[in-house]
Amino acid sequence: DVDDWPAPRGLFDDDDDDADGKKKKSEDDEEERRCRNEWQFLLGLIAEEEERAAVSRYAKFEDRKRALISRLMVRRCCAVALDLEHDEIAIDRTKGKKPFLTLSSRRKESDDKTRECPNFNFNVSHEGRFVVLASEPRCVVGVDVAAPDQFRRRGTPAEKKPLDLERFFSTMRGVLADSEWSQVKAAPDQAKQFRYFWSCKEAFTKARGDGVAFGLARAEFTISPQKRGFFEAQVAVDGVDLPQWRFHGQELDHGHVVTVARGPPSDVVDAVGDFKKTFSSGNLHKTDFVDGQPQPDFQKITVRDLVPPDRREAYDRAVDDDLRRYSSSQPPRNAANDDGKLNPRA
Repeated sequence: DVDDWPAPRGLFDDDDDDADGKKKKSEDDEEERRCRNEWQFLLGLIAEEEERAAVSRYAKFEDRKRALISRLMVRRCCAVALDLEHDEIAIDRTKGKKPFLTLSSRRKESDDKTRECPNFNFNVSHEGRFVVLASEPRCVVGVDVAAPDQFRRRGTPAEKKPLDLERFFSTMRGVLADSEWSQVKAAPDQAKQFRYFWSCKEAFTKARGDGVAFGLARAEFTISPQKRGFFEAQVAVDGVDLPQWRFHGQELDHGHVVTVARGPPSDVVDAVGDFKKTFSSGNLHKTDFVDGQPQPDFQKITVRDLVPPDRREAYDRAVDDDLRRYSSSQPPRNAANDDGKLNPRA
């Protein structure tokens, strides 16, 4: 949950009287100034110049924040899963923009890790209040989080600007198959049901690596509700069932929906081929797909958790410097927690 990071007050506080965008930009600029040292420290953990530039290209600071956190999550995931040092990690992207750990980085892991995670890969998604990541040792994986409209547009609930659902659905007509639209229309919460399908489709294409090139309506999903707030799904593409694909979804806070897609590495779309070269096992065993097996829960982590352990003291100093600088220029306020730090959340 990216709320409350990195500024002393939540970045998602909103105000409906900034229609011309000037007030919002002013707030963005101030928020970025408040965490200047922390921001530069975290951005410096991204070794690839193009990845740092990609973060900076987002116009809104809240979007830059999500982009930065997603890249830090990727690197920390690789370090933890494969016992790699932070500086040994290099990330590249397929032609479809799917991120992956480079072959040169994989060659630095131990033989035991290669056997344990022969096809290690990951995927990340950020929208609304959440940045999410899923990784897999053998299957190819994709993940997508879909936020309610008010969080996508503004960052906080916009009670004064309710979503025109019919108009929205009319613009998205070509995204769902007819059977999927029937389920959406029959659901008590049509917008949430739409997010179920949207999240499944995005997770599927992100796992494969198609990106926007894949026509979402080609993938037709059958969703099976599980315990409250959880669901599973199967997919057919162009009318053909894909039994080796599995989809597990759940509802997060504030109406967000997240789906994890898992499938065979042979289905990856990789025009250049560098991603596929990182796989050492092209075949999946039947035990890789066991219906009904427990799925790992998503774990909330802090921004500090994404910092390499040997650099966390330096990170703490950057956070404290920002807090002191900001506090000295502001009237007294209630502390966010007992030690007065920002207690950022990822």
